[in-house]
Amino acid sequence: MDHESTNYLQVIVDEGGISNAAKRLNISQPALSSRIKKIEEYYGITILNANRRPATLTEEGRRYLEFASRQQQLEKSFRRYIQESKELKTGELRIGGTNLYTECLLPDAVKRFNEKYPGISIRIYNDIVPVLTGMTSKGELDLFITSSGKNSQGIVYEPLQDTRLYFCVPGSYPVNRDLSKYAVSPDQLDKIMEGGKKGFDLKELENCPFILLDESQLMGRIMRNSFRKYKASPANFLYTDQALTAYAMTKAGVGVSLMFDKILKQIYNGEDVVFYSPDDDDMLGEIRVAYAEQEYVPGVVREFINILRQVL
Repeated sequence: MDHESTNYLQVIVDEGGISNAAKRLNISQPALSSRIKKIEEYYGITILNANRRPATLTEEGRRYLEFASRQQQLEKSFRRYIQESKELKTGELRIGGTNLYTECLLPDAVKRFNEKYPGISIRIYNDIVPVLTGMTSKGELDLFITSSGKNSQGIVYEPLQDTRLYFCVPGSYPVNRDLSKYAVSPDQLDKIMEGGKKGFDLKELENCPFILLDESQLMGRIMRNSFRKYKASPANFLYTDQALTAYAMTKAGVGVSLMFDKILKQIYNGEDVVFYSPDDDDMLGEIRVAYAEQEYVPGVVREFINILRQVL
């Protein structure tokens, strides 16, 4: 397939006619007409409604351009696949995530990836999920780490690992004595399906202060939904935009926060914090990797995802 002629046809459509397209392409009008004629003769079709101003594609022409453009993209993807299969020696990988993930989940994966592919530079971006989603859609990010929640059009989400959310309560709070049978020990945090304790009622904690995240964040939405579900009405809230900050406040005895078990395994360091989770499907989720929908996922992205799975 003559890719140059296909590109010329797109310019004719954009410019509304062969004359304007020839000027833009800096070639003669007869030469451009000849290019289109060869395509028509080869396939036995008529591509342009020549008598219309501006020039438009026939149905056959529209189908041809659609098919040819797709073929060009597939060829580019295949060339990129071959090149990456041979090398993966140079290039750049742009990774995004909230502080929660870039600080707790990425370091080991980045270290292992860098050891295996030292010629590939890595850029890490910290931001909220809507910003990361927008950057990925615009091609400014190769991938980002997120949790289960709202999906965005044009973004592919691959599950990395199941997870459970736990209410983290300062160990100094007297309520822990009454709830001791529902407490989950740190070595049980990775037992996803067994983590919830039947009978635990969030209403038991409503006299405690809570550290609340914004409703645009998954943990913020789940905490609010839990209050409604268990008819709990905490009297005291503190607000933050970072889950790690919320947990730091819990460690300091400020209030109750929410955290994923996989993150707790990374950050728990023997501090006086008690963990609870209702036997409730709403507390279950998954950690995911997200990237732009495309014909071919670049090898550097696929390899980093594979390493992430190994690390997690």
